[in-house]
Amino acid sequence: MAKKTHASKPENDDALHISKNLILGILVVICIILLIGGYFGSQWMERKNAAAFVNDEVITLAELDKVYDSTPLEYKLQLTKRQMLDKLIENEILYQEAQKEGIALSGAAAEEAFAGFVAKNNLNEMQLQTMLDTQGVTKKEAIENYARQLTIQKYLDERFFNTLTVSDEDIKKYYENNPNYFKIDEQVTVRHILITDATKEESKAHAQKILSALTDVNFCDYVRTDSKDKASVEKCGEYTFSRKDSYDETFKTFSFNQANGKRGIVETKFGYHIIWTVKKTPARTLTLEETQDKIKKYLLDQKAQDAYEAFYNALADDYTIEILYEDTATQNADESGKASDSAAI
Repeated sequence: MAKKTHASKPENDDALHISKNLILGILVVICIILLIGGYFGSQWMERKNAAAFVNDEVITLAELDKVYDSTPLEYKLQLTKRQMLDKLIENEILYQEAQKEGIALSGAAAEEAFAGFVAKNNLNEMQLQTMLDTQGVTKKEAIENYARQLTIQKYLDERFFNTLTVSDEDIKKYYENNPNYFKIDEQVTVRHILITDATKEESKAHAQKILSALTDVNFCDYVRTDSKDKASVEKCGEYTFSRKDSYDETFKTFSFNQANGKRGIVETKFGYHIIWTVKKTPARTLTLEETQDKIKKYLLDQKAQDAYEAFYNALADDYTIEILYEDTATQNADESGKASDSAAI
């Protein structure tokens, strides 16, 4: 939306009688000065390479391409490049608002925040460089981008999210109106060791040998040394699930049918499992006290979704937004439509 400007009325009507030749002469001089300074050349090049302008800030075609090309495929299937540009414009407006509020993160604070991100994700220098190379950015650019992201989040937290409220009555009403959401099916917690040797006979014999030596104390040791289910090794082979969960049916049935504390062997399509049924949890309904924090978060998220569009549009109304980018798909559709019209004529 382009912000409209209005010409002011001259205080003296004599101002309207200035010589036309004088005005033209002044304009020519201004044009010569600007051309000498390279203004038109740089502005033309800037516009040529621009996808959009937000006030005086440019979003370049290169920036748009870079962001879109690095977007995961699942999001590309839902988001055109033109829609991605709208998101970049939205981010730019939010960032400019944060700058006005004086909460933009930069300099040493930005570097410190990025260092915290690296430490939190346990990235060494080589891993960090690999990540930067994959995204096609320098470390300096990564720090700036991360600081920008934190700045926008802080602005939204302070000026939008923190203004939303949910009452205890709202939480209670949601709990009472949606009883099925808080029902938990019967669950079983097991620990298992998966044995897959060269042959079925060897696997069965191996499993039986381990079972005869197992105790509650040494179970985790055997998980680490013998289990082929590497995904569960760090958890001592432990899983918790209900009858509706997508586990192997034979594995589920054996786990539920075996008494608490017992250990046994069952064969599935994956191999031989030594299963220790640790505990069974009966079906029940969660109490309001157990769920109120999650309900509150859910209701706040819903309020945010409902209120955000109006919040953002109110900000955008004060900005001059000029979009130069045209989606290739849109262009092709327009050209196809023109061709159809010509054929009809």
